Amino acid sequence: MRLATLTLLVLLFSLPLPQPRLSSQEEHSRWIESVLKETETIQVGMSRSDLKRVFAEEGGISTPHKRTYAFRECPYIKIDVEFERLPSSGASPVENPDDKIARLSKPYLDRPAFD
Repeated sequence: MRLATLTLLVLLFSLPLPQPRLSSQEEHSRWIESVLKETETIQVGMSRSDLKRVFAEEGGISTPHKRTYAFRECPYIKIDVEFERLPSSGASPVENPDDKIARLSKPYLDRPAFD
């Protein structure tokens, strides 16, 4: 009898404790924190192709020198980016994936823009 009780106690104490459920506010805050960390991986001096791993081109008016990008996971999170074009790009309207980021805004919220 004692062995059965001892075995039961050992089993009960070795079970994982239930994890407390996060509130919606905590879940949202954690997601926003992860988004900020991911957006902060993009830095001045990186290439346009590096930027496109995290952000997608936004609609609206843009030039090869300046464009707004939307976060891939949420089109409401945006950044404005200015590029230093490579000499080989010249006056071409085609964006070169190797152009370097010269300026980068902080992330901000806005509605998606469509062409």
